[in-house]
Amino acid sequence: MSSGMGPYLAVAIPDASPDGPFTPRSAQEAVVHAGGGIVLG
Repeated sequence: MSSGMGPYLAVAIPDASPDGPFTPRSAQEAVVHAGGGIVLG
């Protein structure tokens, strides 16, 4: 991340059926990324 960007939280939920409508997999398969940054106010 570059200077001046704030903290972030990203959540990825995998799709159990990639060939059809979105069907989320179980919560145990979710991936969460969190990162720091500089909050400018």
